[in-house]
Formats: sequence, structure tokens, C-alpha cells
Amino acid sequence: MKKYLLITASCLTLLPHVSHAAGFYIQEQSVSGLGASFAGETAAARDASTIFFNPAGLTELKSTEIQFGTSFLIPTSNLINTGSTATGPLAARPIAGTDTNNPYKMTPVPNLYVAVPLMNNNLWVGYGLSAPFGLANNYEQDSFNRYDSTKTHLKALNHSIVAAYKASDMISVGGGVDIQRASAKLNQNVLIANVPLPNFSDATVSLKGDDYSVGWNAGILIKPREDLKIGLHYRSAIDHTLKGDIRTGGLAPASIDPGQADLNLPDIASLGFAWDVTPKWTFLAGTTWFGWSSFEEIRVKSPGDPDSVTTQGYKNTVAFNVGGEYKYSEDWTLRGGVQYDPTPTVDEFRSSRTPDGDRLWFSIGGTHQLNKNLSLDLAATQIFISDETINVTRPAAVPGRSTNIQADTEGSVSIFGAALKYRF
Repeated sequence: MKKYLLITASCLTLLPHVSHAAGFYIQEQSVSGLGASFAGETAAARDASTIFFNPAGLTELKSTEIQFGTSFLIPTSNLINTGSTATGPLAARPIAGTDTNNPYKMTPVPNLYVAVPLMNNNLWVGYGLSAPFGLANNYEQDSFNRYDSTKTHLKALNHSIVAAYKASDMISVGGGVDIQRASAKLNQNVLIANVPLPNFSDATVSLKGDDYSVGWNAGILIKPREDLKIGLHYRSAIDHTLKGDIRTGGLAPASIDPGQADLNLPDIASLGFAWDVTPKWTFLAGTTWFGWSSFEEIRVKSPGDPDSVTTQGYKNTVAFNVGGEYKYSEDWTLRGGVQYDPTPTVDEFRSSRTPDGDRLWFSIGGTHQLNKNLSLDLAATQIFISDETINVTRPAAVPGRSTNIQADTEGSVSIFGAALKYRF
């Protein structure tokens, strides 16, 4: 029994349903960028948050800057049971349980940036603290999808150390290292089918682990003329091996075994444009490619047991955004934008941890200059997520039995952000 419980740990998918970017990437690393749906963010270089989106943009700043911001994510998501069953050698019986009504809570995503000029503003150094991947969801223990997931806590905390150099009036280059800590805790129930169906008895499986890994990023900012900026940025993939333990409960005795699982985060390439159409109006546009195909499978390893593999089958995606800024007055700059952000998940492997769909963003925001040195960014975004379906099969705790989770998904996200910037 214990052996098969450990094998089912492969179903503990390491990626939660992140309700604010397709897949599990958190774009909300700049409140000013959020106000325009991150349109042209690799070229905008309006403040120190360019440390995350394209460090080459640091050379466009005027003086030392410290920025602290937070985006508050308010996801809404529902799963509707469309015929989930438990299957034994002789019969399939419906899984009793409630539909899930929004397993998410409001989640803050903070960030911090510090930018410092050297050598007459031709050389810059910067530090950024961000959380570019992760979220948490909790399903009820009696939900119909409990054999697929009950709890997901995933967080990647990223420390960026970057530098930028202005090679000429036309070209700036920048880049740096990303030191990242990833941690995860993932729970689900497993059917103990040692009694004839339709009787149900559950065990619990929990996988917990963490890891430090290092990546890099690099970018270039080109100004073919004074009113046009073109930014290109690449962020490397980061591979984590989350090491910790696998815990089983609901059996006598409960057990704790060492375990590990790989988490392969995608590489990301972005292209952006910022065009000052008039002294007051700026047109923003961009596109971002995500290398999601690196997330092919979940492979869970535990000493003394064979590797357990669950296929994920993510596909590469390309997002597009467009927006603009308007300098309303000396104290106010207004902005807005839209974004189309397709999901990397595919129908064959979509799970209740990643009930993802294509996303359509609508954003507004603005910057208020409070005094000579201090300014306030505000932003609001509404994301509409396409309805999708789930149809996945998970093994039970003994051979010859399994659970099949079938559901329809629906969801949306509201986001509100605020940031303070101080320029010395």
C-alpha cells in the first residue's frame, strides 16, 4: 500500500493555477507596467522596475531611484463536476463531493527595486527583489477533485543583480544574474480501494520541498531616433530540483519518506516598442515568447521506489499587448492597455491544479507626482479567462483502480496595484 501511495505522488503537479498570467508566470512585477497591460515594457524604461523587464533601460533614468510596489491579485475560479468517477475491476461509481467555489484568496505580490548611476549616468547598477512564479490554492477535503489536488503552495523568490552600460546615444546594453529560491507544498487525496466500490476510503499524500538555483538575463535598448525606443530582453530558463519529503496519512502507520521532484521554469524572450507620437502621447506595443515546452513532465523520485512520471505536455506560447500613455499634466501621467495571453496547457493533460485558459487583459493606471522626488503609481486590471475542460485519470493506492476527474472550468481575475518611487 505504501509503495503505491508514493507512486501516486507524481500526480502532485508542481504548478498551481496562477490566475494572473497564462501558465504560472506572474507578470505583476511593475505597477506602472500593469497600468498598460505591460505593453512595450522592455522599451518603456520609465522607472527602476526596468531592472526586471530589461536592465538596459536603466540608462534612461535620471538619478538614483528606490521603488517599492505591491499588486493585489483577486482571482475567481470555479470547477463544475461533469461526471468524475472512481473505477475498480468490475465497476465505475460516481465520486461524491462538492463543486469547487473559488479556492483562492487575495494574494499580494510585492517587489523592490534600487537603481544607482555611476560614471556620469553611463554605467548603472541595480538590485531587484521579485516573485515571478507561484500562488496558492486550497480545495475542500470533500471536493470532487480531491483525488487530483487539495492544496498547492508554490513560490519562487527572485534576487536580481544587474548592470547597464550606455555604449552610445543609440545603444544601451544590460544584464545580470538571478538567484532564485523555489519552494512548494502540494497535497492531494488518494483512493484506498481495498474495499468493494462504492465504498470510499481516502489516504492523503503531501510533497514538500525547496531549492536554490541561478539563472541570468540580458537585454538591449535601441534608440534609432529620440522619439522611438526598441527593447529586446531574454531571461534564461531556471531548473530547480525540489528536495524534501513525501508524507502519507490515513494509513496505519503514517509515513515520511525523502523525495524530490524537478521544476523546470521556462525561458522568456520579449520585444517592445515605445513611440512618442506627440510630446503628450506615447504608443506602446510588445510581444513575449514563453518556452513552456520545457515543462514536459513531473518526475518524482523517492529512494527504493521507481520514478513516478506524470506528463504535462505544455506548449510554447506568444503573448501580445498594446497600450499608451498620456501626459495629462505636470503632476499626472495616465496609461492603459490590453493584452492577449494564451495558455500553454493542452486539453489532454489539464488538471485542477492548472485549470488554465487563454487570458484577455484590460488595464488602466497612472502616475501622480507627489513632489519633486516622490511619485505614486496606481493601476487596475481585469483579466477574463476562457472556459476550459478537465479530463484526467489518477491512480488509486492499489493496482487496478483509478479515479477520473472530469470538470468544466471558469474564472477571472481582478488586480489592483500601488507603488511608491523616490528619486534622489
